[in-house]
Amino acid sequence: MFREIASHPIISDLEDALTTYKNKFTKKFEALDESEITIAHQVNDQTFSSFKESLKSAQENQTVKIGFQVGDTFTELRSITKNTSLDNEIGFVQAGILNDLIAEKRIKIGNSYKLQGFGKSEVRQITSLGILREQSAPNLGS
Repeated sequence: MFREIASHPIISDLEDALTTYKNKFTKKFEALDESEITIAHQVNDQTFSSFKESLKSAQENQTVKIGFQVGDTFTELRSITKNTSLDNEIGFVQAGILNDLIAEKRIKIGNSYKLQGFGKSEVRQITSLGILREQSAPNLGS
């Protein structure tokens, strides 16, 4: 469960992941096995297992809830606002995920989890990163 949380694109670092993971041990979840709990996303009471699918469903500036799903019960841990503006980091990441330039899961590198280019092949990931670099400089600065 911790790896799944830490690899989510809205989790900023390991401390953020640990804080979120600790929420699993609230009274609602302490008696459950981790295999019974999944990370889910909710927009307008519609639940998605994929962050990308929840972003697709949401309108710009609409709330996307991230939480734990146990059976049919969704428990919100945090929420974000859909933002695909390329002039800020959060919007840039969300737009990159929606446009298949950024993978919706971070990968573990050393002791941290990093965003990665979209694609299963190394060539596709490198191509995605190249496009992101070109887009980021004029929009976010170098």
